[in-house]
Amino acid sequence: MPDGELLCTVGRDAKNAIFSITWAVVSVENKDNWKCFLETLSEDFQCWNNGNDLVLISDQHKGLIKAVKEVFPAAEHRQCARHIYANFRKTLSGSKFENLFWKASKATTEAQFNVVMKEIGKLNSEAVVHLMARDPKIWSLAFFRVHNSCESVENGFSESFNSVILDARKKPIISVLEDIHIYVTQRMVTMKLTKQGWNAYSVCPNIRIRLNMLQIKQRHWHVISCGGMKFKARKMDEVFTVDVEKKECSCRLWKLNGYGCVHSVVTLSYLNLTPDGPYVDPMYLDALYHNTYKQPIHGMNG
Repeated sequence: MPDGELLCTVGRDAKNAIFSITWAVVSVENKDNWKCFLETLSEDFQCWNNGNDLVLISDQHKGLIKAVKEVFPAAEHRQCARHIYANFRKTLSGSKFENLFWKASKATTEAQFNVVMKEIGKLNSEAVVHLMARDPKIWSLAFFRVHNSCESVENGFSESFNSVILDARKKPIISVLEDIHIYVTQRMVTMKLTKQGWNAYSVCPNIRIRLNMLQIKQRHWHVISCGGMKFKARKMDEVFTVDVEKKECSCRLWKLNGYGCVHSVVTLSYLNLTPDGPYVDPMYLDALYHNTYKQPIHGMNG
């Protein structure tokens, strides 16, 4: 195995698939190397607003956390919920705690989060103290910013990228970089070919599949008009308000993910409107997908 550490940044495209952004080999994973890496990334992104538009998800490496605060002070830096749970499991394991933890991390409102935390407290009060000490603002959807169209609570994309380059990481440094270069180059070409025949102003297929899944769930909900473009979606004792004009739902998920929730879908269906087009964030349109892959990665001589 070569000495050093491989740092990488992985994002997502309009189809909600992996998009490899940057990678570099450093001597050791510490604050200084992370800061240098992030400063180069900031320059390439042209982030002159301190990263205000960025959502970053990482593990809990102290050097990275400090570097992000210096380079992207305005960015939303989330901690991977899977890493949070891994530490949580060391002291409190079991399927009940696991299910409740993920329920808390994916709760979209503070009220829902508090209900789950009370359930955890009934099982073990120390568990609540442990989780609150990790600051839920960095691992629960209930406290994340809206308008960024990112509802991710875990860093699965980076883990997927690491699994792809697992064999490459066992090689000498030059070979590692060459293998990654070949993989990303081929992926760029493959992803570009998949968009052929798509309508530039339609929603990407993966997002359309998610909307179709929400349409299946909508049959359990009943819509009540409140006048104008404001409505209430009701199921048993659950009630959420939907403002179609503002593209907002009181569950917050519509603003969190950018394409909608079951409440928005059932409301649009009530109005005989489809949940795509103007009701989906432009970042999920085929035109943006095309723009992402229009620039190829050029080959290099040996």
